Amino acid sequence: MIPRNTTIPRRRRAASSAGRLLLAGGCVLALSAPADAQTLFNNTYTGTQLNALPNGASTPSGRTVTLTGTRLDFLATGGVQNDVLYRLPLVGAAAAGPLDFLRLTVTADMEMLTTDNDFAIVITDGTNIIGYQNGDPTNAGTSWHFSAADDGDSYSDADFTPIAITNADTFNLTINLSTGPNSSRVTTLQASETVTTNVSRPFDITQPLELLLVGDGAGEAYGVNSLSITLEKILPAEPVLRIDRDTGLVELRNESGAPLNLKGYTIASAQGALSGVNWLTIAQNYDSGNPGPNQVDPNDDWTRLSPTSSREELSEFEFGGDGATLAAGRVVNLGTGTWLQTNTEDVTLLYSAGGVVREGIVQFVGNGGEAFDFLDLNFDGEVDALDWAVFNSGQHANLSALSLAEAYRRGDLNGDKANNFADFRIFKDTFDALNGEGAFIAMLASVPEPGTFALLAVGAAMTLRR
Repeated sequence: MIPRNTTIPRRRRAASSAGRLLLAGGCVLALSAPADAQTLFNNTYTGTQLNALPNGASTPSGRTVTLTGTRLDFLATGGVQNDVLYRLPLVGAAAAGPLDFLRLTVTADMEMLTTDNDFAIVITDGTNIIGYQNGDPTNAGTSWHFSAADDGDSYSDADFTPIAITNADTFNLTINLSTGPNSSRVTTLQASETVTTNVSRPFDITQPLELLLVGDGAGEAYGVNSLSITLEKILPAEPVLRIDRDTGLVELRNESGAPLNLKGYTIASAQGALSGVNWLTIAQNYDSGNPGPNQVDPNDDWTRLSPTSSREELSEFEFGGDGATLAAGRVVNLGTGTWLQTNTEDVTLLYSAGGVVREGIVQFVGNGGEAFDFLDLNFDGEVDALDWAVFNSGQHANLSALSLAEAYRRGDLNGDKANNFADFRIFKDTFDALNGEGAFIAMLASVPEPGTFALLAVGAAMTLRR
């Protein structure tokens, strides 16, 4: 491990990626103070300018829309429940990548033209919507943070989480967005209140993103004096550990816009999905004793702390010097096959900089942006006869000295360090569940030397047919 004479702050982040934004083994990432940001959209509009429908904007509701001076009014006439008053495209597809973080800041100067006035401001990826609904005096000034994963742009009041703040005609809203395969995290900031919610489905920041002004009640009317919108891509300040599922290549990357200091790091996997044999350390390849174009620390000697036999932890540290400096955009190759292909993605990264140990970002790429399916034992993206061949080769083998990840790769499907009849039942049932009832027996008929357990299964099936 990294030496523990350094200060460890409160845990802020763990990350991983399945071609998207994720936490370790999952998909949620809270933003911290960024080192840099790229502005994707930044505009301030008066009501008059909004009425001119800039940037391909539209007013899709049936409400009467009119200008009162420079204020853009959406009247009750023609209104329906939860209708989209105004649609403003922000960015097109791929303006943000699957591994990016976005921050949306909105300042809205609104006027309540009716007593009941619960307009909402949301951002949408075309399917899911996230945002904020303002309260009014009829609701005791209560406002709502809104976080939903709905079809289209629809939502209901049940999707709102109340936050006790004072209603104001002018307010600031900040939404931090990240995305993953199962959920997204949204943090909204309004009137010094912060609400963080995990959305039940991913908010896809790689799609065209639009800002919507949404009405609440059919009898409500809304006025917009001005609207300021900034959408930024946040560049991570931490080192990124990128893992290629297809090759097991592990890279330490600086994807921020500034140099990054590094005194040491620990890569860990509870399942033992690491290879100390394939690991290319800084100590043995890139420090002061290893000059060349790939060198990252020309002044100091690094020390490898993990042996070649290590499968759960890879650590190295630089004692006494000023550490390595990774230039912006620098990629350090830590070795192909340093990650052992498996269906469990539990890798974490700790790094030391400035006397403090922090958590870095872990990104998984490859295999079409998805983790390997359970039972895909040859890691080709399919569960088929080739996986049976891998499983069959490990039957009755002694797996006791292997890590959980290594044992899984030999057919241990229940984590008991053995490939036996219990694992065979799991393989057969899972194979049929994925490929259809009877698929396993049909597959065996085309496979030479199916194995002891398989022959028993075939015999049992034939007996049942008789």
